[in-house]
Amino acid sequence: MKGMRTIILPIILMAFIVLGAGTACAAVNVFVNATMPYDVLYKGEIVSANVTVKNNENFPVRIYSVGVHYDWMPESLFSSVDFGGSYVQVESNGITSPGQLLIQCDSNVSAGYHSFYYKIELTWYNSYTSTWVNETVVQPGTIYVESPLKPEALQELQFANKTLSEAKSSGFLGKKAIANVNNATGLLNDGWSAYNSGDYARALNDAKQAVDLVSNAKIEERNYRESIADVEKVVSTVNDKLKTVISTDDPATASAISEAEGYLNYTRQYIDAENFTAAMTYANLANGAADKAIQQQFYYSLKVNQTEAEKNKARAALDNAQAALNNAPNMTGTSSQSILDDARNKLGDATVMFDKKDYVNATITANVVTSLELQAEEDEASYRMMLARNKITSIGELKSPEAKGSLANASLMYNQSQRDYIASNFKDSILHADSALKLAENASVAEQQWRDQNPLSTVTPGFGILAALLAIGFIVIWNERKL
Repeated sequence: MKGMRTIILPIILMAFIVLGAGTACAAVNVFVNATMPYDVLYKGEIVSANVTVKNNENFPVRIYSVGVHYDWMPESLFSSVDFGGSYVQVESNGITSPGQLLIQCDSNVSAGYHSFYYKIELTWYNSYTSTWVNETVVQPGTIYVESPLKPEALQELQFANKTLSEAKSSGFLGKKAIANVNNATGLLNDGWSAYNSGDYARALNDAKQAVDLVSNAKIEERNYRESIADVEKVVSTVNDKLKTVISTDDPATASAISEAEGYLNYTRQYIDAENFTAAMTYANLANGAADKAIQQQFYYSLKVNQTEAEKNKARAALDNAQAALNNAPNMTGTSSQSILDDARNKLGDATVMFDKKDYVNATITANVVTSLELQAEEDEASYRMMLARNKITSIGELKSPEAKGSLANASLMYNQSQRDYIASNFKDSILHADSALKLAENASVAEQQWRDQNPLSTVTPGFGILAALLAIGFIVIWNERKL
């Protein structure tokens, strides 16, 4: 730890004082303190040391110079505090700071303990003789010379330790970033080992490399998070798209979904491998497959909707055809019966088509059935009108008023049947034709009854008496047969 260290140099001065004929010994207790910025010297540096002199005696001391010699200096070279022939007097039990020593440690000095000695030129006052006694004091000592890399290495190691601790607490997720942090941890441990063993150059190098690795880890982690965020954004979009079609019944859509999920699987594998270029490639492929699935589902939905519409249309056509056959009038004409039989057969075909989901052809065939039924009605109406017409035209001159009335009504019904036929109202045309036929038949019956009741009224002029006699004879014979 850097700090101020005080080098205490106890200088015990032994003076031999001659008093009269005898010799006496007195101890001079003077301490010199040299205070430097650090507790060691670093190779290649120059430092100033503040010199403090403390006089622990009860007599004054005069300091003329204080010098220091280190073992790497030339033998006669000192670093000194020199007062230019003057002195600094330190009173008894007093303290003074006479100046500074300039200490230079050569860069080629080996690390470790080195010897030195201080050389102090002073005089001390002998109160017995009232004289100042010259004295040169040499005080040996040792000092530790340290590599200048030590504080730098320590500072760098401490910085690396703080940087690494912050990196670990940030929770890196990327494999490359985590690997860099782990490598930095190993280097930092090696750096501390080197520092403790005095290999400060290696400690400094390891610490700097550890810091560089942490810096690279931060860059890798930032790139990892940005890259994975970009890929995950696409993946999230793909998943959202697939959710809209996941319950499809369409094989083509299901195939596209499977394709997208396969690409997503590759995407996750490349994310785990932190190959984000490949991951983004497959994420985009998955996105394209998801779009394809949505498009396929759209087409499928259109097809389903169209199929449902076609089904409903076919069902309606079948219902209409069945209703037409159910409501078809009784066919008496050979042609209309044949047409109606054909219609019934085609209705069976249309039903089979419907069951096979061939809705388009089922609709077409059912509509043909309806058309055939209408054609049968038309043919039957024409046939019934022919019967009515033939009956009406077959009736000769009528004498019976009732017969004439029925025939007149038959003609009216026939004309109405014709109008219905022209209007394609064939059922009514058939009904009116049947009514016309019935009325015509009634006219014939009424005419016959009238003739039976009025035989003479039917004698044709020109036959004369013969005709009358024949008629009377017929009546007589008829009456006798009745008896």
